Amino acid sequence: MAARRVNQHIPSFIESEFSSKAEYEAWAAAQGMSTTTAPEHDFARLPEDVLSSIYTLLPARSLRAAAASNTAWCRALRLAPVSVRRRAGWLHEWTSAGAGAFIELADAAVCAGDGAWHPGGVALSSTLNLSRTQDSGFRLVIEAEAPGDLLMGITLHQPGLSATPAASGGDGSSGSGGVGADGADGTHHPLDMGYHFIMGRRIDAKGDVRVDGSGGGGSGGGHVAPRSLFYGGRSRRCCFATPTMQSGGPSIDMGHDGFSPGKLAKLRHVGDWVEFSLLDGWLRATDHTGHTFAWGTRVEHGETWVPTMAWTGSRASVRLAPPVLPAFTHQ
Repeated sequence: MAARRVNQHIPSFIESEFSSKAEYEAWAAAQGMSTTTAPEHDFARLPEDVLSSIYTLLPARSLRAAAASNTAWCRALRLAPVSVRRRAGWLHEWTSAGAGAFIELADAAVCAGDGAWHPGGVALSSTLNLSRTQDSGFRLVIEAEAPGDLLMGITLHQPGLSATPAASGGDGSSGSGGVGADGADGTHHPLDMGYHFIMGRRIDAKGDVRVDGSGGGGSGGGHVAPRSLFYGGRSRRCCFATPTMQSGGPSIDMGHDGFSPGKLAKLRHVGDWVEFSLLDGWLRATDHTGHTFAWGTRVEHGETWVPTMAWTGSRASVRLAPPVLPAFTHQ
């Protein structure tokens, strides 16, 4: 027989630990908790330092829900560390994942790869729009480390590219968490390219990734990845890509002066990060070792770009987080 709720006032995450109401009441008495009032009232009386410790474990969505449901919890959030308050106010998350990448069900701000080298995986966030008219930024932080390579940066937004929640792993129905292999018209989705997407490749009508200007796939068909600014992989070089149906792939960005190519640190361990900022159309990135690179390719007026992350041979979990470095220090 399926287990039934022993008491409608016991929250499900507590009830799962008890087999009967009497067992719960005995535990509550030992903890000095009243069983004549709703448990929410008891939890509201938790010391603020305890709540603050709990808050460090919660995703942004849960932090906002907690603050909205109880005045004591809201007060505790106001007194929580700056990093927790910053995360609570961060409204952005990964919205699409393709090939071997999947968005975490419990926290859509976290995405991970499946460990495959080819085609790897790719994810983007269409909730955070980067443009020349508004300075903004974001930070990518490793939450679970893994071997392999990561590539990260921004890509030119293509309307209609976003996947459905189910395709992004929103309901756990997709084994890879990626976009479905074929579209309604039988063509392959650009995100099926995996890490080739951020590298500016092309996928033909047969679903093969073209790494050069060769045709393939018969007459017509296929998709071209958007333009991109990124770094990563084994070389850690800072690159740009301007793909077309005839050619594609990354080129080394030579920096503002045209003579200064750059590299940034790999994200290897939990807590490693890189922060991107777009100021007046110029992209800069600072890594956890303190190195900074400014791309020489500028975002044009009227363009919208989005944060993009790619995996090859890696299962690393990466959080899309708010920027921490003062924007004006990048100028």
